[in-house]
Amino acid sequence: MNDAETQILRAFLYALHQQTESLPASALQQMQAIAVSLDKQVVELHDLAIATPELEFPYRTAYRWLNHRAAERGLGLDFTPAKADAANMTGETPNIVRDVRPHLDEMQRILTVIDQKLEQAPRILTSPDPKNTAQEEFC
Repeated sequence: MNDAETQILRAFLYALHQQTESLPASALQQMQAIAVSLDKQVVELHDLAIATPELEFPYRTAYRWLNHRAAERGLGLDFTPAKADAANMTGETPNIVRDVRPHLDEMQRILTVIDQKLEQAPRILTSPDPKNTAQEEFC
């Protein structure tokens, strides 16, 4: 599994951990089918998370945070931002995302535990109740 696929799996397990109610049966069936050959189909977890309303927000939040952290580690002087174009600046940035800052410490803690127990992913994804299994495993 490459780094990008690992990010998908980590973000998906985090989203699963955040669930308060059971997922729809169709999502559970897809998840279990993917878990059978997880190394080959992990990218399909991304599609499943985006297509499942219950998973979408926590998945996107964790995935963006993980990718941002990876990008920060790779930054160097070759990637300094260009000067802002004054002609294109409006002075206002629309607030189109939810504020997740209060939850970042908890998310980071859970993702650290997920990293330590990543080998448990197939068992969690194939369990009859993956939400509860993830919560038990990562708390």
